[in-house]
Amino acid sequence: VAAWQPAFAAKLADGHLNAAPHRLINLRILSETAGRTVRVGWDRPEPATCLRIELRLQPPPSSGPAVTSASCSATLADLPIGRSTNRLSARILGPDGRFSPSASLVIGLGQPNIAPPSGLTAWSRDGVVHVAWQPPQSAADSEIADYIVAYRPAATVEDDDDNNEQRLLTVAGLECQLPPGLPAKRRFLVRVAARTAAGFVGAFTDWLPFDTGHRNA
Repeated sequence: VAAWQPAFAAKLADGHLNAAPHRLINLRILSETAGRTVRVGWDRPEPATCLRIELRLQPPPSSGPAVTSASCSATLADLPIGRSTNRLSARILGPDGRFSPSASLVIGLGQPNIAPPSGLTAWSRDGVVHVAWQPPQSAADSEIADYIVAYRPAATVEDDDDNNEQRLLTVAGLECQLPPGLPAKRRFLVRVAARTAAGFVGAFTDWLPFDTGHRNA
């Protein structure tokens, strides 16, 4: 027993073994056809805290599964929904068999017609990249909850929504700074979309190329 207790205590100090995984971050609706299908996305969880991702539709659709599993490397899923389905919840199953708290979205409303933001600009100052934009002209201020900012190196092959090189930020205002560490004198691409309070992501702007160290408009 004396030899077993220190090993048990060491496991208690390990957060991966004893703490539930963190909630799935940035769960959002990418597109939806009311009563038919919904495409949802999220930020990739830390591999050390994730065994799989569970997506649950409520009420369950009459055709199609109520619960869908996704791998920890996935960042989106297409789900069939029924006309009565109005909520999606998602949670992470950790390696120790514990689930994270659920993240949830209201669904079943159909995709709103949210135009892309306007006036997208990007510039570098003192080694920090700034991005700014204006609200979509077709949306009332009350509809917009925040914005999704996507950026990636320009050297990747295609302007693909599912590109693994793409990084995402959630921004409440009309300007942000990209995370530090982007290499100097390199070309990147950035684009922005508005997100509603219900979780719908509107149309993205076109990719804007910018070189670290130069202003682009």
